[in-house]
Amino acid sequence: MATTQLTHTAAVLAITLGLLGACGSDSAADAVDSSQGSSVTNGHESTGDFEGGDLLTTDPSTGLSSAESTTEDALSLTRVWFGDLDAMIERRIVRILTVYGPGRYYLQDGPRGITAEYAKRLQKEINATYKTGHLKVVVMVIPVARDQLFSALQTGRGDIVIAGTTITDARTAQVDFTIPSSKPLSEILVTGPSAPPLTSLDDLAGQTVFVRQSSSYADSARALSERLVDEGRPAITIEYVSDLLEDEDLIEMVNVGLLPWAIVDDYKPQMWEGVFNDITIRKDLVFRKGARLGWALREDSPKLKAFLDDFLKATKEGTLFGNILRNRYVRDFDWASNALAVEELSKYH
Repeated sequence: MATTQLTHTAAVLAITLGLLGACGSDSAADAVDSSQGSSVTNGHESTGDFEGGDLLTTDPSTGLSSAESTTEDALSLTRVWFGDLDAMIERRIVRILTVYGPGRYYLQDGPRGITAEYAKRLQKEINATYKTGHLKVVVMVIPVARDQLFSALQTGRGDIVIAGTTITDARTAQVDFTIPSSKPLSEILVTGPSAPPLTSLDDLAGQTVFVRQSSSYADSARALSERLVDEGRPAITIEYVSDLLEDEDLIEMVNVGLLPWAIVDDYKPQMWEGVFNDITIRKDLVFRKGARLGWALREDSPKLKAFLDDFLKATKEGTLFGNILRNRYVRDFDWASNALAVEELSKYH
């Protein structure tokens, strides 16, 4: 992989090792196992002498929890908590599940990106609405792999998923979603120097498509393959790649010819304009039209859903706040330049 991916991977490894070290565990499995003995009642976890909110403070420089840098609060990342918004207010913590990615959530003198900005704004709104006084509710961001987003949500290791997830029928059968957080978008194909000529999606019959199994792109590829088979054409071979790979990683692989093509949301290539110059954005090859992104939450959380729906009406894409974030972290974001800068690379030496 190119230096951008190595830098991204190094950052993830550094943070993961730091958290595991704080937990006193030798592996991720140990960190998860450390919370298995706890019990959950009335939306709260019983963990002996630890009470969720009492140890949490807010860093005035970021508006986020100082918990991420302490032993007790690193342990809280593995705790199981359920309940609706009132339970979260009582224990003084709301946990956002996300993934690392350019513009979405990354570390540069502290947490940065769209998810970090929404977390900071959400924390402010919750505390103002519920008049929490000096003992603030903290909104904590917990990065995980993409294939862990919904399982972590359902098993009580997070409360909200904010990770650019598409609202699909398969997902709404498992979790609830807020109102859409984005304008309608399309899933399109980007091709690279190793791709054969394509005039339509039908030309993918008998070809191989690489997608993350947990992505909405996988559903779209399967739907296209089924249609082609029904029409008497060869099926598409669907190969699954690691869920640690983000769309920008796949775009980079297409750019250098490691993959012939990739399915991505139509706004993703815009972030890399002028960086990956060997890709072709095929807006004529559309897998899904009118898709919308949304924030996911556990079922039977009506108070949280109502609060987030109202919050998004004032902050989603299309509002002043939402458009500022999109321009800052999508349209005008120069992640590749920042990641390759000498001062950035020196962090991982």
